[in-house]
Amino acid sequence: MVKIVGDATEAAFADPGFKEELSRWIKPSLPKYKDGIPGYTIGVPWIFSFMIPFAISRFAALQKSIYATAVFGVICSETDDAADWVGAGQLYERIALMAEAAGLKTAVLAAPIQIDNFYQKLQDVLETIFRPQVFFRLGYCQKIPVFSPRRDTHEVMIKDS
Repeated sequence: MVKIVGDATEAAFADPGFKEELSRWIKPSLPKYKDGIPGYTIGVPWIFSFMIPFAISRFAALQKSIYATAVFGVICSETDDAADWVGAGQLYERIALMAEAAGLKTAVLAAPIQIDNFYQKLQDVLETIFRPQVFFRLGYCQKIPVFSPRRDTHEVMIKDS
């Protein structure tokens, strides 16, 4: 499973479009940003946070935390349509809330599901015909993560005219 995650992540970082999009979301550690992923949320020192968007857009990286993961979770569905995507997301939400209540943390990893045919490799490992929809890490954290900034609901809701 770890090899699939690693290979999928490397494939994602080999895609210039992926790196370009990610580099637009990674932000310096400044309070002026209302969304995105500030450097402090991924453990990057303040001064280096100004260089991360540039570095990500040009270099591949694979987090060591993937290799330290004790438990991976996979939510699969019978079909691959919008209703199943929503259902898988709702199930993950329930799992994440129960995990949090038990002192566990979760982290979604999209690459094994969304990049190339890695989802088929997951199917082989899991010995299932069902479509993997959500792939996540589960476990105890030694270091509590700092959350990314959140916009207020009224800033992101679409209002009827």
